[in-house]
Parts: sequence; C-alpha cells; structure tokens
Amino acid sequence: MAAISGSKDISNASNFEVLTKDLEIYTIAGATGIHTNPSDADSIFHKTLRAISSEANVVMVGTPAANDLTVVLEGGYAGVKGTGAAAQLKAVIDAATGTTTTVAAVTFSGDGLA
Repeated sequence: MAAISGSKDISNASNFEVLTKDLEIYTIAGATGIHTNPSDADSIFHKTLRAISSEANVVMVGTPAANDLTVVLEGGYAGVKGTGAAAQLKAVIDAATGTTTTVAAVTFSGDGLA
C-alpha cells in the first residue's frame, strides 16, 4: 500500500490539508499509433491503459502524442516475479498492443521530466 503523508502542520487561508502519495512516473515511447483516435474503445491508447491497469493502479495519464505517453502510477509497484517495474510494464503493453515500446521510470525535475 502506498504511503500517504499529510501536511497537518501547514496552515493556510482556506484551511485545507495537502496530501501526497508515493507516485511513480513512466514514459512509454514507440507505441505506434497511440495518439491516433485515442477515444476509440479498441485503440492502442485503450489497450495500453488496460495493460497497465492490469499491473498497477493508474493515478494520472498524459495526453498521447507522437507515439508516446506518460503515466503516473500509485507508488510501490515493483514488477512481477523478479522482473523490474519498467520491464514488466513493457512486456504487458507490447503483448496487448502488438507494438514494441520503450518504458522508462522518470522523475519530475524543474518544470519537466527527467
């Protein structure tokens, strides 16, 4: 289960509490056609999301563009049976879509991803 840390000691004018989860960000490159008709039920985009959600909890999904996609997963996903997280995601995405992707774990850095 992902750790949730609160900000109970932070005060602000609206009196709201900020919560953060351990999040993991992955880029998926080379998913040919992922940006083509992403709203279609049997699109590469939908197949990709179904494959990812079979492995981990999806928190946020970027807009697919030029065969690429960025997804944010709930923290703690470690892959399956000794296969690392990015390698396992690649395996299920490639099997579900028939594409050959590159999946990499990335982090926020400044105003972009690194």
